[in-house]
Amino acid sequence: MWDALSEFPYYRRVPKGLPQNLRYRSWVMERTAESRQAREDAWVMAARDPYWYWNTFGFILEPRNTDKPTTVPFVTWARQDEILLEVLNAVQDGYDLHIKKSRGVGVSWNVLLVFEWFWHFQPQQHLLVHSRKEELVDKEGDPDTLFYKLSFWRQQLPAWLRPRLDRRKNHLGNIDTGGTIDGGSTTDDIGRGGRRRAIFCDEFAAVLNAPAIVAAVSDTTNCTIYGSTSKGIGTEFHRLESAPICHVETLWHEYPVQSKGLYRVKDGQVEVLDKTCKTVRGLDEKGKIRTFRFPEEYPFVTEGMHFTEGGYRSPYYDQRCAHFTDPALRAQELDLDDIGAGDPFFSRPLIEPLKARATEPIWTGDIERDEATNLPRKPYVLSHKVGGPLKLWWAPDSSGKMPEDQDYCWGADIAQGSGATNSVIIIVNRATGEQVGEYCAAEVTPTDLAYFANALGRIFCGERHAQAYGAWEANGPGNAFGKKLYDDLKYRRIYFRETRDVRRKTTWQPGFHSTSTLKYELFSRFRDALKEATFVIRSRTTLQDCYNYRHDGRGGIVNQLRPTGRLVGGSSRYSHGDFAAAAACTTLGLGDILRARDESRPRKVSVNCLASRIEAARKMTTVASIDRP
Repeated sequence: MWDALSEFPYYRRVPKGLPQNLRYRSWVMERTAESRQAREDAWVMAARDPYWYWNTFGFILEPRNTDKPTTVPFVTWARQDEILLEVLNAVQDGYDLHIKKSRGVGVSWNVLLVFEWFWHFQPQQHLLVHSRKEELVDKEGDPDTLFYKLSFWRQQLPAWLRPRLDRRKNHLGNIDTGGTIDGGSTTDDIGRGGRRRAIFCDEFAAVLNAPAIVAAVSDTTNCTIYGSTSKGIGTEFHRLESAPICHVETLWHEYPVQSKGLYRVKDGQVEVLDKTCKTVRGLDEKGKIRTFRFPEEYPFVTEGMHFTEGGYRSPYYDQRCAHFTDPALRAQELDLDDIGAGDPFFSRPLIEPLKARATEPIWTGDIERDEATNLPRKPYVLSHKVGGPLKLWWAPDSSGKMPEDQDYCWGADIAQGSGATNSVIIIVNRATGEQVGEYCAAEVTPTDLAYFANALGRIFCGERHAQAYGAWEANGPGNAFGKKLYDDLKYRRIYFRETRDVRRKTTWQPGFHSTSTLKYELFSRFRDALKEATFVIRSRTTLQDCYNYRHDGRGGIVNQLRPTGRLVGGSSRYSHGDFAAAAACTTLGLGDILRARDESRPRKVSVNCLASRIEAARKMTTVASIDRP
């Protein structure tokens, strides 16, 4: 492993100022043109020192320039040197690398040049480059493709430095060293069955079948480099941020061209961070490019759709933001903001202050269980246990009971119990709207979870009721949960939804049945309750989980995370909205947020009266197992 740039023996000879660098290049070209020995020496120097090779012979294509040639000398910046060193070490030592980047900082070029150096100077180097579509890898005449960049680099090298090629579609063979660089789209079978020194997956956040690709490359190479801008938190690229691999982030303001005129705005006051800048090119009030004296004339951005309090800005950043009609694009292209890039339903200005006020639970434990069934044991009592599935923000008394002078409600999101996702129950004080508890388990079946909900509901019953008020999403596994809770466990203080049976007769069914429209309404009320502080979430996990929901572009919301396997110990690998969904259901029991039926006390009906006869007739003609509350 190379620990520092000082280990590269010839790089310090290269001037980094552009005029000086061009003169040095010219001198090297003259010497190598005159002497075969000089060419051999230069080849050896390039093989030993990639930084000397890149900064002495390299040119890249820059089609965005309007006042300069599009072919520009490759002279690395300080931050670019660091990124190149990370990539060099990953390929050399064989470990995975996750590079999260702003658009336009040259990461794709950097990885390709490291690959080209190994392929160019070391024997039998076999590498793969991939993108989300095959036409982005190798398409004749397209400067945006990966292979066009490699070909352009080679064409700018002096003839004596170019290796002999075996060039075909999606294939670049080095006849002199026996090395290959192949390409293709990121499919499920990427690299499967082969062996490679390294694989580069470009714009990996945009790949739909990314989990299958991660699995496919695991046996193909020891070094996979995942590079991308942000595309939201519902991507495998985002999930890899929590994986035990090497991570690198590189932002636009770490590079001299983009950071020229760097500033930020706090409390309406502009703070100029680039003290050396005298003139900048930026947009005037008509959207045209002009030169400004900086900072005297420059129109600083202090408000608007693309303004963030205290965030870094520059004329480059302001000009890029002018292209975006959606803040999600700015988050995606420039800010490395996975949450903002996903068009979140719950905004950062709402959630982040709530997270800052959230607290750790003061008690963790579980409901005492029967050793034979592993289900709650009567009488229901809480017992302290470090790392238990139940977290409380109110501590139970010495007998394991909760204060009885309160009224409680709970909401639940029910999973299949396979370990891939969590089942969550959120418990709230109905009078104050404050969260008091959170139960989370990934490997409890829906029917078994009903026993735990029943036990929690009877522990958090208060003095006026036999049960806490409960609500859950009745779709999918929630149906089995509801049947067990209502039919077998006789839990009655719950949310009922109004429906119609096959005879178009009104019936009442336990639980909240989610449709696209009703789900949007429920989460909108949940969001409003957070804004108005009528619902106070204490759990940072639940608040962070809110970010998993985004607008779907069709007037609804969608959970952007998918289940991805499980961990040992009864918790899922990733929360995919379970906590937020349970909290949203909890709002069904808070005051009059939604219409609910409180069945805490049974109705008394006189024998032989009209109501009792109607009740008897109704029981004889019931068409559903759960027909009414």
